[in-house]
Amino acid sequence: HMKESYFGGKRSLKSKIIDLILSRIREWDRKTASHVTQFIGISKAIQQRIRDSYGRDSLLIYPPVDTDFFTPDTTTLREDYYLVFSAFAPYKRLDLAIEACNRLKRKLVIIGTGQN
Repeated sequence: HMKESYFGGKRSLKSKIIDLILSRIREWDRKTASHVTQFIGISKAIQQRIRDSYGRDSLLIYPPVDTDFFTPDTTTLREDYYLVFSAFAPYKRLDLAIEACNRLKRKLVIIGTGQN
């Protein structure tokens, strides 16, 4: 799923080797997934990926968050910037956050590591 986002779309010897390895992994994954009793997704997007990849439905269980504890502190002044904390992977679309902040002429702070 989303192979081009991770490895790019270039056709080279490296991409052919990656395709071969990934096809073997997918074959193993589908075979072992048939033994799974129940899939669980943490979002509707993940549920759709499960459906696309395995042709199976899944339960939707959102990650638990203590909303009484994790609330904004209204006594603290907010700083004037947007914050992105993310892995640097193409499918995360950090370019959209950058473009939006450039258009709004707002400061953007990006924290993370990974692919460029």
